[in-house]
Amino acid sequence: MSKITFFFATMNAGKSLTLLTAYHNYKHKGVTPVLVKPELDTRTNDITSRIGLHKNPDFVISAWNDKTSPADIDAIINATVMNKYDYRRKPIELDEVQFFDKSFIHELCDKARKHSIDVLAFGLLKDFKNHLFSASAVWLEEADSYREIKTVCEKCGHKASCNALQGRDGYMARDVFESKSTLHTGDSEYHVYCSKHWHELYDESKALYKNMVEAE
Repeated sequence: MSKITFFFATMNAGKSLTLLTAYHNYKHKGVTPVLVKPELDTRTNDITSRIGLHKNPDFVISAWNDKTSPADIDAIINATVMNKYDYRRKPIELDEVQFFDKSFIHELCDKARKHSIDVLAFGLLKDFKNHLFSASAVWLEEADSYREIKTVCEKCGHKASCNALQGRDGYMARDVFESKSTLHTGDSEYHVYCSKHWHELYDESKALYKNMVEAE
């Protein structure tokens, strides 16, 4: 029987580190998980943690479109076979799962259940606008269990639940309030807060930009 687990967190909470730790633990037991990452994660070719641990993925999945075939999922499922003498299946570990297409997630989970394959999905729950990622909503629907990887708010030390994208002035990027992109989004510009301090920063930033527009 398969189990689908969604591990979610804010930025900088150690999602990839937790994935790689699970990978190491499986390897220690004689099972090598199948590693999968989305092509949209362009920061590095590997699955990499911030403390330097890294591992090459077995599959890099492109956006689900006319160029993508269900054969990609079939290849992942086929890679979980231990050997012809072992009935067990290797688990599938996926990184940055908020970037996968919804159709890919549904089909992968469906086939994993049919073949009794465990799936461990690691990703962000919400974006820097504090909106739920559409792919993460699908993981919540598909998962049998959820595990939050916790980190603390940079303001108060309570549990962080929100990601913020800030410019050098400390205020939120205008992308939160405007449709056009105005700031390059790199990891160094992300910060994590509890809901209280995220909304305080939101209100301060919105008021600042409103005054700037009125002054123009």
